[in-house]
Amino acid sequence: MADRNLYATYKKDTRYLVYWMIHASNHILRGLETPEHDLLALNSTGQTTVSGLVAMSKLIAAHAIPVPSIIQRLLKSIIAARTQVHALFETLAGKDPDPELARSNASHKHFIDALMETFNVLGGSALTSSQPDNPNEEADLDEFIFSNKFSALGVTTGQAVESESDTDDSELEIQNAPRSQQGPKAGRGKKSKGKKKGRSKRKSGRAKPTIREADLDHLPLESFRIIEDFNEDKEEGYGIITDYLVAVYYVFREIISVRSFTQNLWREVAYDDLNSAVAAAVSNMAITAVRKMATQIFVDFPGNDSFDTILQTITRGNPENLKNNLAVSLLAPEDGNEKMKEVHESFIDIEEQFLIYVYKDFCDFITDFRLNRNGKPTKRMQTELANWDPNFNLEKATPEERIKWRRAYTINWLYDLVNVFSSVVVQRITLKGKSINLATVDWSPSGPWHNYRRLYGLNEFASFVTSLAFQRPSADMKSKIQPHHVFQLQCIVDSMTVSRGWQVNSLCGHIITAPSPKFFPRRDVDLFLDREEKTGAGFLQGGFVLRKLLERDAASRGNPNHYDVILTPLEVIRLDFIEWLGETKYKDGLKGIPPSRFTSTNANGLYEYSPFMCGAGLLEGLELAYLIGIYIWDSTPELLMVIHLHNMLEKKGFLKEPVPLWGSIALIFPDSLFHNKTPPTSNFAQAFIDHAQRKGIQNRTRNKRAKDIIGVLDPKANVFFKTKPCTQVLRDAGWDPERIPDSDIVIPSILGAQRLSRVKRLIDPVTGEMKLEETELVRRVKKSGMSDDGVVAIACSMAIRNASINIKQAHQAQRMKEYVASAPEMQGLSGQLGKRGETTLDCLQQSMWDIGIAINGDFPAMGLSFLWPTTFVYLFFMSVEEELREKQNPLYKRSFENPKYSEDKRMALVLGALTGKHEECLRVMASVFESLQTDFFSQMYWKGAETVEERLQREANKHKSELPDCTIM
Repeated sequence: MADRNLYATYKKDTRYLVYWMIHASNHILRGLETPEHDLLALNSTGQTTVSGLVAMSKLIAAHAIPVPSIIQRLLKSIIAARTQVHALFETLAGKDPDPELARSNASHKHFIDALMETFNVLGGSALTSSQPDNPNEEADLDEFIFSNKFSALGVTTGQAVESESDTDDSELEIQNAPRSQQGPKAGRGKKSKGKKKGRSKRKSGRAKPTIREADLDHLPLESFRIIEDFNEDKEEGYGIITDYLVAVYYVFREIISVRSFTQNLWREVAYDDLNSAVAAAVSNMAITAVRKMATQIFVDFPGNDSFDTILQTITRGNPENLKNNLAVSLLAPEDGNEKMKEVHESFIDIEEQFLIYVYKDFCDFITDFRLNRNGKPTKRMQTELANWDPNFNLEKATPEERIKWRRAYTINWLYDLVNVFSSVVVQRITLKGKSINLATVDWSPSGPWHNYRRLYGLNEFASFVTSLAFQRPSADMKSKIQPHHVFQLQCIVDSMTVSRGWQVNSLCGHIITAPSPKFFPRRDVDLFLDREEKTGAGFLQGGFVLRKLLERDAASRGNPNHYDVILTPLEVIRLDFIEWLGETKYKDGLKGIPPSRFTSTNANGLYEYSPFMCGAGLLEGLELAYLIGIYIWDSTPELLMVIHLHNMLEKKGFLKEPVPLWGSIALIFPDSLFHNKTPPTSNFAQAFIDHAQRKGIQNRTRNKRAKDIIGVLDPKANVFFKTKPCTQVLRDAGWDPERIPDSDIVIPSILGAQRLSRVKRLIDPVTGEMKLEETELVRRVKKSGMSDDGVVAIACSMAIRNASINIKQAHQAQRMKEYVASAPEMQGLSGQLGKRGETTLDCLQQSMWDIGIAINGDFPAMGLSFLWPTTFVYLFFMSVEEELREKQNPLYKRSFENPKYSEDKRMALVLGALTGKHEECLRVMASVFESLQTDFFSQMYWKGAETVEERLQREANKHKSELPDCTIM
């Protein structure tokens, strides 16, 4: 995610700074005979000490090298970040500090003082304040750092530096040269003589520079860093220790803030009817954000990235010591000024906010499971877990009772998760007598057992837990548990406790309210499947009815196997949904598998007591339903024919009113249904033929190497319907929006607008107009019908910061407002587009908007029950053909009785109708369309879609218990 948080400033900006200073210093020293080079002896590895950093700044200042404002701002940001960190860790140290932490703080203070000295030597705030802000600065930073860095420095070997006092950033000629080609090349001119001369100088104690700028170009950015220095007593310093402490702190800060966000998500599910699939998708992104941040941070500290290690580090082995050291404050503006005043302060519940409770429960579960390794708790654990009550009154319980209740739920649920996930293998052992070592089984979603469906939505997490659970008791466990594993389990547990009215907030502590009276975890899954046939739009009944219609249609064609290519995967999915989504075979008992831990209250407790499990399962189910839906539409031409017939009958006036269902489908899938995405207004038959030929109808090729149903249904193999559901795009990218290629980004979307805001903005030298660099995304947006001005307006509106709007940007913002007002597909999004999305929470909020639109919004492609519209397609053709046959219609007779069309009778009928020359046939078709009149939203799994206006209203009227933003101090 595009998250330039404080730790990113702390680490990456430091490396940018060191990179520039090392290259600048070596540029000066090249060919100069100076003992100052000894201070930079570590430059060949891209590293320098604190004293070396100061020495480089003095060297640069002495030779009057112009310091770009970007470098000055990097220095300021690094100093500010480290100053804040130093203050934090002084607070962590408390009144009775740990000696190691105290020494680390002292060393870090020395580091900050050195950075301040460097800043002042290089010109201090004078240069920075004189430079205007560059709106493209963040985008230009990489280009600046990795291009021809010092072409404007004018340094020549053995000569003074040429510079002018009025040199500014504009004089730096930055070129787009590859890093491997940057810097002066070795082995040219009289370099060999210089080396020879250098060897003679070393005998007299004078060091000759041996490091050329080109020698550093092959080093990755990660190599450039400031390593620990030595203190006054010549003892090893504590730079690495300090950096690791900061890394740990930021992981926990991220966890606390993101956990608060996900709790609010699941509260919206329970109390405000947010679809649980939306919450699950955004929660998956939150889990990835935690994983990504931890991975990026701990790359510098290999072997120290387990949750146990970071927990021991931040608590110094004793959480009690921190209880009165970390506080959260709610701040508010004072008298309308920028100055803030503290409204409320409270100490953080360390065990709760640092996920200590859930981590302990997780470890205790693994330890207990390993003792028996048969899916049954030990007797001691059974006593602790017995009599868990899902309706336990949390409002009247003591804090200790609530924690005990949650612990019993967590461990019981984990037992059911592992027992269900491992059931297929365990049954092979117990029922078929096979010898399988469960400790060595590959439980991964891509492993040998992945084709045996047991779970939906949580396969990766279940595989991790199961692989740990079946190890021998002495096997290492804690080093394998990463921060995102613990965070994911916390999200799962929170979804349950929040639905029961128990929410944890860092500012207000534990908030206990009455459970949501109407909510039950399976609410949305039940609507999707409609097991009891209450809604008439569920997947299960739709699959059953469509199968019967296709079998009847195949019989009429004289080929009972005509539709097997689509009925086979459809039946596989339908049966898997029946057996494993929302409820499992486990609830009725599995031979050789211990019964559910929730049998006394509900044997289906794995789903019944887990909103997260239901939401994650529903999400995967919706993706599969979408994929099988477009697979059917792509494999058979009937849907395409119906859409073109409906369009022609509407344009020619045969329909009194268009049928909303077909018009809405045409609006959602224009590229799949029409040439140039536009419904034709004339020459309808030729338009249909052009579209079919352009796409290559009947030239479909399936992936014969597909290992599972997802591979079989891969949209890349489709001819017409190639667009993946938006959540599958995210899933393929590991739930990281940054990894989504431009070719897969949905247009329009908040993510698309956000990505556009990062495209480099250029000024046309002829017209003076702003334009965007011609990237793939920019081309796709323009191809969708958006004007150049509209594309620029969206990009600029996303890039505007509240605190830095100049006249030109303000003009672009106004253009954006005008564009949104004139673009129907963007209505209601202007308020959302105002956010830059620089933090994890911003990215999650924006993604939540996009996902909500796809599942339950104005364009709910994933919320459409594809199977039911498909049944209407075949009912339409069966009704039309029957009536035309009774009328002995000439076009029907020519199409169905002529041997010439024996393989394409229906196609011949439709092409003849599209010519517009057979009025009787057209009137029959129009009559059937009107008799099968249905609207789009009645074909959705839910009771209706949430419009943009309704969503904005819900955002404004969230549950009263939602708490204000607070600042973590």
